[in-house]
Amino acid sequence: MDFTEYIEKQKKNSHKDILSDICLLLHNCTECKECNPSDILYRDVQKATQSCFYLEPYDSKTNIKLLDIAKKHNYHAGFVNWKDGMMIKFWRWNKSFKVRLEAEYMNIDAKYELTDKGRKECEIFINELKAKRKEILDAEIDTADETFVDYTPEELFEDLLDFGIDEYGEIYNGYGVTDHYDADRVFCLKFGVDFIEVK
Repeated sequence: MDFTEYIEKQKKNSHKDILSDICLLLHNCTECKECNPSDILYRDVQKATQSCFYLEPYDSKTNIKLLDIAKKHNYHAGFVNWKDGMMIKFWRWNKSFKVRLEAEYMNIDAKYELTDKGRKECEIFINELKAKRKEILDAEIDTADETFVDYTPEELFEDLLDFGIDEYGEIYNGYGVTDHYDADRVFCLKFGVDFIEVK
């Protein structure tokens, strides 16, 4: 194993608990404790960091079970655009982990602003939130008493910044559209493309 593979394996090992459950779901191992899920899922897990990892989507039934596993382990999960297709992104967030990430990857004294492209991306996503919300409310299948979607691009951007910039220069979060339904994708902006530091 070369150094790059070693580092990649260490990143994946940081998600060992959730990967154990995912491995059991996908491979139905009878001797799960005898193996390392990071080894079994090495080719399945993509772009692993200390805070997140990605998996290719499976069938709808399996995807729902994957989202349930994420919730069980206090991870967020959602579909994101990936090259020419979609991936499921799993990421964890708690106060202590957020503080550590900010110390390592984010200049907490810096000021950031949206680029024209980033502002447009925010506008597109806000319109997606409103459209899905309207569709659900018009069908009278849910309520929206406790869910806010009327963001401005700046408000959405500030909300994302509250979660910190990860080691790939990305800020991201999942959003609800009604009280029991979420957006179709996780919203993500990239440093240097969608937002920049104000000097």
